[in-house]
Amino acid sequence: VYYGDETARVLKIEGAVGDANLRSFMNWDQLQNNAQVGLHGVAEVRDYWARLGRFRHAHPAVGAGVHQMIASSPYTFKRTYEKNGVSDRVVVALDLPQDRTVAIPVAGVFGDGQTVRDAYTGKTAVVSGGKVQFDTRAPVALISQD
Repeated sequence: VYYGDETARVLKIEGAVGDANLRSFMNWDQLQNNAQVGLHGVAEVRDYWARLGRFRHAHPAVGAGVHQMIASSPYTFKRTYEKNGVSDRVVVALDLPQDRTVAIPVAGVFGDGQTVRDAYTGKTAVVSGGKVQFDTRAPVALISQD
């Protein structure tokens, strides 16, 4: 994430050459007014990045864990971290269909009957049959033990 990515800052500045585009002024006014840039409001883009940042901060498995794919479509993976008495496990599902809810495989990471939380939406659900299904149509699920 470069400076300004989290607020959809435009990286093409008139008269700027090369990396000078990356050193333009921050778009604070657009953020305050939730200006529309592309398909989303600037504040919405910042909220998205903030959710990802909070999840990463709370879970060492995200940055330092072992990555293993669980399913290719929608792309679902687990990250596990075990070191110096610290244990952390998460499951991330990307590009989820937004026209319906979907059961996300979590077997081997979370057990049946365990309550897990999707940090992207804040919703909780109980694992059943090695899968979890949240009452949401969000495009991403960031799953950890509740």
